[in-house]
This record gives sequence, C-alpha cells and structure tokens, in this order.
Amino acid sequence: MVEPFRTLVVEDEPYILAHLARKIESLDSRFQVVAKARHGLDALKIATQLEPDVVFSDVYMPRMDGIALSKELRALPKPPIVVIVSGFRDFDYAREAMRNGVQNYLLKPISDEELRGVLQEIAAKLALSQATSDSEAVRRAAMVNLEADEVPARFANSTFHLFLLNLGALATSVPDVEYERSLCEQLERLNAADLAARCALNAQKVWICRANTYAQRLIVVEADATPPDAEAIFTCLKDCMSAFPCTLCADASVCSLEQLHARQLELNAFLNRRVSPGNSALVRMGDPLPAVNTVLTREGINTFCGFLRIGKGGQARALLAQTLEQWQKKRCPQYQIHSELSALIQACAGLANVVESENIYLAEHYASAAICTAARPPEALEEIWKAFDAILFHHSAHSDYSKKTADAIVDYLNVHYVDEITVESIADVLGFNVIYLNRIFKKHHQVPILQYLINLRIEKAKQMMLEHPDLPVAIVGRNVGYNDPHYFSRAFKKITGLPPTEWRTEHGI
Repeated sequence: MVEPFRTLVVEDEPYILAHLARKIESLDSRFQVVAKARHGLDALKIATQLEPDVVFSDVYMPRMDGIALSKELRALPKPPIVVIVSGFRDFDYAREAMRNGVQNYLLKPISDEELRGVLQEIAAKLALSQATSDSEAVRRAAMVNLEADEVPARFANSTFHLFLLNLGALATSVPDVEYERSLCEQLERLNAADLAARCALNAQKVWICRANTYAQRLIVVEADATPPDAEAIFTCLKDCMSAFPCTLCADASVCSLEQLHARQLELNAFLNRRVSPGNSALVRMGDPLPAVNTVLTREGINTFCGFLRIGKGGQARALLAQTLEQWQKKRCPQYQIHSELSALIQACAGLANVVESENIYLAEHYASAAICTAARPPEALEEIWKAFDAILFHHSAHSDYSKKTADAIVDYLNVHYVDEITVESIADVLGFNVIYLNRIFKKHHQVPILQYLINLRIEKAKQMMLEHPDLPVAIVGRNVGYNDPHYFSRAFKKITGLPPTEWRTEHGI
C-alpha cells in the first residue's frame, strides 16, 4: 500500500482550519492531515519534527505570516511543497510567495474543483519525487554497504527479493566495442514498469539497477504477500533480450535494504559458476553445481595437435568448430570452456616450441575474449583460430596482438588521464594480467604505463597553460589529474626541468 502524503494545514481561524483539513482528505484520499497549526512559528516547529510532504498555509497570521513561513520551510533539509491560501488578491504577496518556492496561491473561498485540481497536481509531483528517491536509495544500496541509519524511513521495515541478470557471456576479458554497444542497447530496453505489468507486479515496487559489469542488471522487487514468479520474469527477459542469451539468478529468500549489496555479491559469485555461453537459463540460489561434461579431453587435445603436426590444419579447424558446438550443446559453464581452451593452447604452444609466456598468455587472452564477445561459442571460431594461427605458428604476427593491447591502453589513458588510475585498475578494465600488461606496454612505448601517464598529464598541462594563460596553476593541475598542487609542481619540474610558474615565464606566458 502506498503511504499517504503527510499534510500540515496552517490557519489562524479555527473554523476555516478544520474545514480546509476535512476538505483536503475528502477530495483526495492520498492526502492525510497529520497536524494543524494556528500560526507560522508553531507550524515551523511541527514541520521540523514531522517532515510533512505538503503544507497549506494562510497568508495573514500572528507571530509569523505565510510568506515568512514558506521561506523558512524552503530551508529545511526536506522542504515540503507549500500552497498559500489567502482571502486577498494581492499581487505583491503572490509574487513574493512564488519567489519562496510556493507551489500554488489559492484565493478564498476555494471551490472543490479548484482544490481537487491542486491536490492532483501536487500528488503527481510527489509521486514522481518519491519514485526518484526510492530508485536512488535502492541503486545506492545495491552498489555499496549501507548502515542501518542510512536506510530511508520508507524502507525501514521493507524486505526485498533479488534477481541478477547476465546478458551474453560473462565479461571476463577485453570487450569488443561493437558487441558491448549492441548488448547495452538490448539492456536499455529493460523497463521496470513494463516488467511489472507483464509479471503481475506492483510497478512502484520494482527497480532495475546496474550491477558489477556492463552486461549485468540487478532486479529488485519489494516483498509483499505474494512472492514474484521467477519463471514469469525469466520468460519476460528472454523475450525482451532475444538478441542475446540471458542467465537469470533468482533468490527465494528476502533481505533488508542494508543487506542488498552483500546479497548482490552472493548472487554474483553463484552466477559466475553457472553462465553457459550461448544458452539462456534460470538458476536459483542454492541449486547444486551441474555435473561437468568434459568436451575437450586429453585424447581430443592430442588429436588436434596431431592434425597440426602432420599439416592437416583444415581437420584441426573442423575439430575446433565441433568442440565449440559441443560446448554450447552440452551447456558447459564458461569457466570450463576457458579451462579447456587454455589446455589446448598450452599443448599447441609445446607443439610449436613457443616458450615465451607472453606469447602464450596473449593467445589465451584473445581466444577467451572471443568466447566472451560472441553471442554463441560457434561464432567465436574465426577469432580463436586467428589466435592459434597468428600467435602460435607465425610468430612475426604476434606483434599485431601485442600492439593492439598497447594501443588499447593508450586509448584508455587518453580518455581517463584525469581520473585516479593504477595499473591494476587498467588491467581490471581490459581483463589483463598486470605483469603482462606492463611488459607489453613497455615493449611498444619504452616506458612503464604509469610513467607514460605522467608524461601525458604534463603534456596536457603545458597545452592548457599555452591556451589559457590566466588559468591558476592549481586549476591546471586539477584538470590533468593532480588534486595536490605541490605534487603537480614536483611532477611538472621532474619532466620539464622547471616549475610551472617558471615554465610559463620561459615561454613568455
């Protein structure tokens, strides 16, 4: 049940006060008069304690008039909507009221039709504000741990059902830009109101939030007498997300708002062992792990390598295609596919006498990335075969993948150089091992990643000072990622040989 809008009525005439309060509640049941006051000072005290949603106030009252009251109410942490009621057609009062955030200025006597219209207008505004506030509270609770005192009063006694949606394969490796864009376009179609309508849920108690990766969404349903139908939600999502397989993890138990983040992480860990690329599935928390159906056995790996050893690359490729088909047909989890693919690459590396760990790592990385960014495993054949062919058997082409990785890092730094960046954060975004990431980058740019970042920031700072001679040094530093001006000056001097102010003088700025 939706909570009524808490209303405070302020009027110095007792009869008019009682009459207006009765009228408000009889004309629109969504409004509940929680308090009445005879003057502005009393009303301000009550409003501070009760935090009403809306205040109807007379203009002319002793001790504090309606205009002064509206100004004080506007300064409260949770300012209510204010409606001024007056018996005088005073333009100056009306204008001053509007300046102080008053929603409406009504003239006595107020007709039922006019008051009903104002109540409907206020209800629509409050409902939108409440929905936005609720959505933000749920989103924040899903992303970070909330303390009990951070939970809005609206959700103090609420519990929630959680569903975690993963679209496509798990995003564990370098995402393809076009694939990511297509997937995100699909996810943008998700609408809480539509989902609620199709699954017989209360639209005001359903929220869809971003989860850990761009490929995931958390669906939060406030619990009531009837638990949500997981099958109906799953069917609806499959229909809406038809371009990609979807995996929905459902939790039959409920949690409070402050438990939402921890429960989301539990669902994520559970889901990560059950996503099967190319297949849609509804999985439920607590279900046992499915039995592992090994597709690429040691005998199969030996057969694949045997084909390559005697120059039958076509038959090796056909066996790889068959393996990809079987991974999907047997609904193999993604972690199993990555493991078997890695074992195949390791065996082929031995066959081709590839001993450099970087070469092997790149082969595994880009083959796994192909699984991550294909709608279904068989569609990854070309990219996986390219990884075998280019890196393991034609070493001169290895630099293509190596350069591609280094270029991806440069592109990322050029966009995010103002942000707080570590090698670990870049590796996490690109799905790379930190050690290999630094090694590959240094091979192409002769400096470690962080040194490249410093050089980039100082170049950006020099360009900014040339284009904006009057910009303070501290502002320049902040605009290139240095919040501490002293640290910026030291970094600038280390690269250029001069502090920023002297560098400006040197260049006639």
